Formats: sequence, C-alpha cells, structure tokens
Amino acid sequence: MARIGEVQAPAATRDALARGRLRASLVPDLLVEARRIVNTVIAGWHGRRKRGIGENFWQFR
Repeated sequence: MARIGEVQAPAATRDALARGRLRASLVPDLLVEARRIVNTVIAGWHGRRKRGIGENFWQFR
C-alpha cells in the first residue's frame, strides 16, 4: 500500500479485483469479532447475568 503523497503504478485489474475480494471476505469475520468485543465491554468487568431457570438462574432484585 502506498503512503500518502507517493506515486504508485496502476495495478492490473485482475490483481486489484482479487485483492478487493480477499479483503471483502474478511469483513463478516471482523464484524462478528467487533460485536463480541462490544458486548463484553458493555457487560462490564463481571459480565451480565441473564434471567432464567437452571444453573444460570440469577434473580434480579
């Protein structure tokens, strides 16, 4: 990738399309990971407890 202000020779169309497709294929994985991180941060240090029955039950007071 060229730095700002550097002149770079034009890329071949096939190469540019291949690089674009490769980078676009990574976006869904990136979004899933970003959502996981956001949920962790929003929940806070100790995590979030959910209402329900069984071993995960925690009554809100």
